[in-house]
Amino acid sequence: MSKKLFTFKHVSGWMLLTMVVTNLMTGQTAYASYDDNGIISEDNDIYEETEDVGQEIADFAVQYVGYPYVYGGTSLTNGADCSGFVQTIFSLFGYSLPRTAAEQYYSATWKSLDALTPGDLVFYGSDIHHVAIYIGDGQIVHAANSESGIKISDMYYSTPYAGGTYLY
Repeated sequence: MSKKLFTFKHVSGWMLLTMVVTNLMTGQTAYASYDDNGIISEDNDIYEETEDVGQEIADFAVQYVGYPYVYGGTSLTNGADCSGFVQTIFSLFGYSLPRTAAEQYYSATWKSLDALTPGDLVFYGSDIHHVAIYIGDGQIVHAANSESGIKISDMYYSTPYAGGTYLY
């Protein structure tokens, strides 16, 4: 079990994420702060205990609802496309995903749509042109398009092609 600390601050129009992880069995602590420029800093604020990284990923991703969609983008605050959004969210949890939706699909462990759990991915189109993060209860969070930006949708807003996971 670990205790995780997440702090969010707006600094000169930038979103700053600080993450502190403490292993409750060993007492070891690791921390890092990131913003869109890669700046590192330290801070302490709100504690949250969890054992489910998939739920953590889903909860974390939902915080970016309302931010813009930008084709080719990977910035959570300045704009991301669907695969850039997924790639960046997962990278903050230590996962290295490929850049495009199709590449993410082919490198994921495929999973039945009825077996999805929070943090899994949902892929759309037989040519895999869209990807979203499953957040539970039939809902996804995704960088939808330039009109809607990052938003929550029913996973069947369009027919899903497949499910996948990077969480083992």
